[in-house]
Amino acid sequence: MDTSIVPLLLFVLLAGMASTWIEMRNSLKPAVCDECPHCRANLARERQEAAAEARKQRELSSLYARRNRVDDGEDDDRLIG
Repeated sequence: MDTSIVPLLLFVLLAGMASTWIEMRNSLKPAVCDECPHCRANLARERQEAAAEARKQRELSSLYARRNRVDDGEDDDRLIG
């Protein structure tokens, strides 16, 4: 066997493993439709969780800015020149 193709074969093997992992992960997720109440409830719950996470990150950012006496818009207030 020609040893110059070993890196290519290794890359193909790793790409195949990654694509298999992604396909297996996606196969475990249930199908989502827009019609049934169960899927609508799941989508609404996911949206609420995402909004809560975003709100939590904003609060933590604000708390960090207050605790370290750093204004969030501090860079905008500086004059150039």
